[in-house]
Amino acid sequence: MVLKNSLASDFMTSPTTGFVSAASDAGAQNRLITRANKRMRFIEQSSHFLSQSLDALRSSASFFYYNTRCAGGGARSYCHRDARMVAGFRPILYRKGEGVPCCEGRIGPHCRLRPVRSRGLGRPLCAASTADREVRIAIGRPPLALDGGGGRVVRCGGRTRNLPVGAPESAEKVSMNRFSPTEREALCGRLLADWFARNARALPWREGYDPYKVLVSEFMLQQTQVGTVLPYFERWMAAYPDLVSLARADESDVLKLWEGLGYYSRCRNLLRSARAMAAEGLTLPPPSAERLRSYPGIGEYTAGAVASVAYNLSVPAVDGNAERVIARFEDIALPAGSAALRRRVTQVVGRMLPEGRARELNQGLMDLGATVCLPRSAECPKCPWRPYCRAAERSDPLSRPLPRLRSDVRRIEAWGVVCLADRGCLLRRRPDRGLWASMWELPWFERESEDFEADCRDWGRPWGLFPDSCREAGRVDFSFTTHRVRAWVVVCRMGSAPHIADPETWRLVPFQNLSGLTLPAPSRKFLRAFEENEILFDEIMGKC
Repeated sequence: MVLKNSLASDFMTSPTTGFVSAASDAGAQNRLITRANKRMRFIEQSSHFLSQSLDALRSSASFFYYNTRCAGGGARSYCHRDARMVAGFRPILYRKGEGVPCCEGRIGPHCRLRPVRSRGLGRPLCAASTADREVRIAIGRPPLALDGGGGRVVRCGGRTRNLPVGAPESAEKVSMNRFSPTEREALCGRLLADWFARNARALPWREGYDPYKVLVSEFMLQQTQVGTVLPYFERWMAAYPDLVSLARADESDVLKLWEGLGYYSRCRNLLRSARAMAAEGLTLPPPSAERLRSYPGIGEYTAGAVASVAYNLSVPAVDGNAERVIARFEDIALPAGSAALRRRVTQVVGRMLPEGRARELNQGLMDLGATVCLPRSAECPKCPWRPYCRAAERSDPLSRPLPRLRSDVRRIEAWGVVCLADRGCLLRRRPDRGLWASMWELPWFERESEDFEADCRDWGRPWGLFPDSCREAGRVDFSFTTHRVRAWVVVCRMGSAPHIADPETWRLVPFQNLSGLTLPAPSRKFLRAFEENEILFDEIMGKC
């Protein structure tokens, strides 16, 4: 009732003060109160879909903007303190003369707001100001047009002009054009940080933001999805709860715990980094992105992620999710994964970082890309950046970024060899550099013909391996980098243990001990194909 009476009394203000003049008789006042009642009912009906947008901006100002037509044919803009927005207008609090929205301080009800300018319903608006702050308006949803068309605005000095009343052609376009690029980035940085605070996924490395847990999670999450990482992370923390225990661990034990995650160089680099930090007397990763980059396997992204997430330092952390989100937000037409796109995105994220909230922004980018702004779909209605996204404005967010520039895929047909002798299995050590570096594997090689017995004998001759028999056990597929491999598994049985001239490259391991070794994924597939061929498995293992 107080608000409605305030609206009615404001309509009666004299034009000599720069406000709109309205009729002074009792009938006109009653009509104004009736219109105010209708507006309040509209507010109550609209609050359910407006409240979400207001929550994101509650830290900026506690006002709503109200634009209406008075009975005398004029239009007037009001700014009132309230917990709701009206007709889709978003209030943003600014310092006077500055282009970046500010969050500190609120204009209380005792401060009298004076109108700055009124442009009619459906136009970009600047509402009111005090001595040192002003309230500007950004359109978040198309406002509803009032009946009766335009109205008459009386400004100071008696100047008048007619203004149209109606919804804008594009609410998103108006709201973007209302801000300068700096304002837009600063506002969206805070919007995303607020969104993350409300919608953050519950992940174990986010509990307390322990720097060691964050470091381990970032190594595991490289090229691996969160759902796959979670059970490995829990087992890892049970075995190596801190940096010191990891630094003291044996490499073979660490690799065994990592088995199944793939890309074992990540595991070795994590272990080397932990040992290097422990050698420097550290019990936690250092709180510096520059120092973190000096350790093995820690690049620009991992250093930025650990520094910002664990220590809340203002450092951008740009991964594939962040690249995709920002490429759509800014409508950047560059290929995914390209160095040029990474540079552009890093610059944008660096400008967006809200003071003291780098942790929330960087993780918000990761979560937004993982849950809303997906590679093959974009759930734009759920996105806090929907009114400000340039790709969404074109109604084609999936076109950004451009497709990744890929090398030609090479397809390989191979033989995967399970070589048995004296109930043992022959393993080969891979080179110290490259794929699966220094790991022991079941050997495989490219097919020369369809005769697997001839190919296997030709392959084994330089190593002194002469199988008595060869049997095909099945077929498996695997891939690495740009190679797609289809391998036929061949089980070779030798009557006696071969003479191993180079024990650094070959070794015979009891078959029952293979499960305790860390083997590359193709080797595990070869063994599984052999064991699942029960008839062949029982026949051959019974003779070894």
